Amino acid sequence: PLFADEGGYSSYPDTNANLVQDEQEAGQKSDASSAFQRFGDRLQYKNFKISPRYRQEYVLDSNVFLEHQDEKTDSIFRELPGIRIEAPIKDHSFTVDYGAELEQFVKHENQNDQNQHLSATAGLNFTDSYLYLSDRLADTSSRAGTTFTQRTPRFENTFGVTGGYKFNRITPELGYENFVRHYKKEGNQSLDYKANKLISRFFVDTTPKIKTFVEYAFTDFDYDEDKSRDGVSNKLLGGWKGSFLPKTSFHGKFGWEGLNYNDDEDSNNFV
Repeated sequence: PLFADEGGYSSYPDTNANLVQDEQEAGQKSDASSAFQRFGDRLQYKNFKISPRYRQEYVLDSNVFLEHQDEKTDSIFRELPGIRIEAPIKDHSFTVDYGAELEQFVKHENQNDQNQHLSATAGLNFTDSYLYLSDRLADTSSRAGTTFTQRTPRFENTFGVTGGYKFNRITPELGYENFVRHYKKEGNQSLDYKANKLISRFFVDTTPKIKTFVEYAFTDFDYDEDKSRDGVSNKLLGGWKGSFLPKTSFHGKFGWEGLNYNDDEDSNNFV
């Protein structure tokens, strides 16, 4: 799911699980991360598991402030500690994940900062149906995935619930998502907003490992102060999801989105 606003940010990824998994796999390549992994292996009782992780990154950014002219280059050192708790119960799963990102800039030290997130998920799997719930809190000023040229401290909360029923080769699915953003600086708080999203999907098992689906999503954007920014989004998508090759998964979709704002600046795009 994707929420976007004119303040320059698009959020949020469908789930944080893939990011966490990538961090764990990449982190095992370093000695420090291997030590964390060995320590985490001891923190397991039956199916209950605690997995600490630690990763370091070096990034050479050729345009730190995302400027169109006079781009600034800098070296960025990152530390990414975190911890994940998993508690599967029969066919159900429950997870809690905390992660931090500490950034240090070589030239532009005033850009040094840290970002944090805390997420929780619950997956309830029954014979012919399922229910997934997720909640993610983020305290961040990251420019990643935005068009912000300066640090913009903000708090974000994302809640989602999805349920589906499996009937032979067909699976209808309904979902709801709520996204809230609050800026910490008073000068940006006129851009505080929330978005409520309703999603319906219809899956068909094309092959035993591949699903074809269509998706419709309606989103209502509600700004706390600047009502001219309020609007609605209608999105119609289609795609495929599954495994085409061993140990390889694929999830792709494309379609059309229509955005209608209160200030009459409508937009229709392929997505």
